[in-house]
Amino acid sequence: MTNITFFAALFSQLLQLSLIWYLVYSFHIEADLWLERFLFLVMGFFFIHSVSPIRFRPIVFFFSFVFTLFLFLRFGDAGTLLLMGFGILGLCHLPISMTIRRLLVLSVGIYLALARIGIVWSPLSNHGLTVFAAIFMFRTIVYLYELKYEKESASIWHRLNYFFMLPNIVFPLFPIVDYKTYLSTYYNQSDTFIYQRGINLILWSVICFLIYRWLYYFAVPDLTTIDGVEKVSQYIIATYLTVIRLIGILSLSVGVLRLFGYNLPDIFNYMFFASSFSDLFRRINIYWKSFLMKLCYYPVYFKLRKTTPKHALLLSALITFFFTWFFHIYQWAWILGSNPIRFTSVLYWSIFGILATTSMLLENKKYTPSKTFAGCVFHAAKVVAVFLSIAVLYSMWTNATLEEWLAIIQLAFIDDWVSWLRVGVYLLTAILLLGIGFFLYRNYLQNYSLKAGTPTWSYLSLTAMYLILFLFVRENINLDIAKFARGGELNENDANREYEGYYEDILKVDISSQLWDDQINDFLVNNNWKNIFFIRPVYQAWKDVNAKISTEMPDDAADSFSQQDFVENRNDVMLLKMLPNQKASFRGKRFSTNKWGLRDKDYEKIPPPNTIRIAILGGSPTIGYGIHDEEVFESITELRLNENFGSDSLHFEIINFSLGSGTQAFQLAYLLESEVQTFKPNYVILVDHFSRAQNLFGPLQRILTQKKKLYPELEKVLESQEFDENTIITPEKANQTGKFIKEWSLYHFSTICKKYNMKPILLYYPSLGIKDDFKKYRLTVKQAGYELFNLENVYDNYIYDDLHVSRIDKHPNAKAHQLVADRLYKELVDYLKLQ
Repeated sequence: MTNITFFAALFSQLLQLSLIWYLVYSFHIEADLWLERFLFLVMGFFFIHSVSPIRFRPIVFFFSFVFTLFLFLRFGDAGTLLLMGFGILGLCHLPISMTIRRLLVLSVGIYLALARIGIVWSPLSNHGLTVFAAIFMFRTIVYLYELKYEKESASIWHRLNYFFMLPNIVFPLFPIVDYKTYLSTYYNQSDTFIYQRGINLILWSVICFLIYRWLYYFAVPDLTTIDGVEKVSQYIIATYLTVIRLIGILSLSVGVLRLFGYNLPDIFNYMFFASSFSDLFRRINIYWKSFLMKLCYYPVYFKLRKTTPKHALLLSALITFFFTWFFHIYQWAWILGSNPIRFTSVLYWSIFGILATTSMLLENKKYTPSKTFAGCVFHAAKVVAVFLSIAVLYSMWTNATLEEWLAIIQLAFIDDWVSWLRVGVYLLTAILLLGIGFFLYRNYLQNYSLKAGTPTWSYLSLTAMYLILFLFVRENINLDIAKFARGGELNENDANREYEGYYEDILKVDISSQLWDDQINDFLVNNNWKNIFFIRPVYQAWKDVNAKISTEMPDDAADSFSQQDFVENRNDVMLLKMLPNQKASFRGKRFSTNKWGLRDKDYEKIPPPNTIRIAILGGSPTIGYGIHDEEVFESITELRLNENFGSDSLHFEIINFSLGSGTQAFQLAYLLESEVQTFKPNYVILVDHFSRAQNLFGPLQRILTQKKKLYPELEKVLESQEFDENTIITPEKANQTGKFIKEWSLYHFSTICKKYNMKPILLYYPSLGIKDDFKKYRLTVKQAGYELFNLENVYDNYIYDDLHVSRIDKHPNAKAHQLVADRLYKELVDYLKLQ
């Protein structure tokens, strides 16, 4: 290949990577893994690597890893990880017997495993250990196995690069790359051909991420809406299809490695088109299958063949599936740092192992599908049967308990026969359409596939994606499509729970939250490097990038309210309380408490003369997550009332008794009677967003588990609903019991207000982009004796994206609080008849 041809191809490939990067950047694809930044670095390293002499390319690849490691991890973690990695590699090459080497490596692994779960001291942080484990937990096993049989010695750079692979820094879930395959595929074809194969696979990964996003937002049903066989079927199929995100992550890793000359094979082989369970095992994660076959199946099979030849195949297959389960547990234990063993996991792998082994024994010869139409339809029926069987098993595996899964599945059996008939028609239609597709492909299209290693597929796909995403998606005013375009938001199931604190910890993205930290900025500033003329533009660009990020996600934006230093446990149904006289930073903003442990200015216990005192009680939106003290709508409203109507004869006080971490109305009723009424407020405002009923059960089950004393009336309500701390929260149970608890809370709160001569007001304003059940309770609110301040249209004509604290924190920001304050001020002026 001439230089002109090479650089023309290189320019084309850089253009494709740039277009892919801009797509990732524009639609925030896999933003929690910082994919945009990673791909930007990959493009730079790819260019340097591709123009370097071939003997230097392994060195460039290694130092690309080192450079990225020090950017993505803290300096101490990065340096320690490298030293420990060199140490592990050194142990593998000690001039002693292989058995002793393996025992030494095993000893180090056991120590680090104990460190991962916090029993012994660790030289790395939890995040550093996760990255370290992702690199060494499987590859060390493969490397020691191959080292025993190695015939040709590889260079030190290839050995280092086998462990220190660039994508491993951001992808802890990483394919088990076989060492022999890794060496044998290094530049085994022309460089531009290998690079293009890598780009094609990276693009396919991005498509997988977009498909996953569509499934997450539009296909996976809200659990509270599951009411029959059709919705249950949708839940099972959509849940299984979300595995496409894992396909994207693993394929992207392989694609990046191809950009650096490692022409590794594809990792998945059309797994959704498997026609038997053994066929599925061959197609799904081929690297994983090869690892198990090499280390488990073949050694066991050849040993058993000598002793029990009749049962060797069956026993070796079953043992292999046991190790499949074991290595999944092993992998997740390293990544999560906790025990991931669940009964549903054991059951899934047991059933799948038995099905795959049985299928393997029944397949006496290789199955070749017929090209006739009837044969293609029959093959399609087998594919659909396998797909649905695995989808059912996968939906069980992804549930925390078998009871939760069965509670969802049983909703299919309360449906009428008409719905079952419709599902049967859908199934037959799918088989027929798939059969037509197989028939057309085998008879007419099989020889017209695009050649691997050419840019045609890439350019066609990019053109189609740009047209669809930029013309029909990016500027679409539909809120659901806008959410899809932005990405990073939770779907209906997760969003309802996260907003009220039940899933508060979901904001903790431990894998990537430490990426690109401020240490680089500090390093430049402290050493005055920013004043060097060629460093200045780079430093300014760095500042601009970090400034943009800081507005999206403050340094401590992932912090849970319950884990803050100014919060401690409380020995009653409130569970938590704030400490008095604290000055802190929470989610990057000033967060102060007064002498009573409230986020407000100081007030006397007894109201001064000529004072209208209003108590306000709510959850995290009312206390003000992600905004400064003075930006909370309660504070703004009080200031404005006093500015416009305050005088020597009239003064207003609005005291904020709200608490974060998913506080519910039944808890606020307790707080009202035990503490709030002692401040003698004239009016009490209960802020409620009427989020889905299942949000009640997080704090309620914690209260029951900790044996906190509830109101006797509430205990009777729970007893009548057959609810305790061990109850499985099904959608039906959530709707039924949740409605009883919510209505009881509203009535009881109002009753307490009347008991202490306080006038109850219910303030409703919607959560941002999250559906609620306010319409179900409107009549109840009036019946319970509340004055209703209905702010359901407070956010009308505003883009929700402009009202969030950040892209991942959906609490109202300062602008949203100002809108609520404006409306609350008007409601109070009218209600109090102020002039």
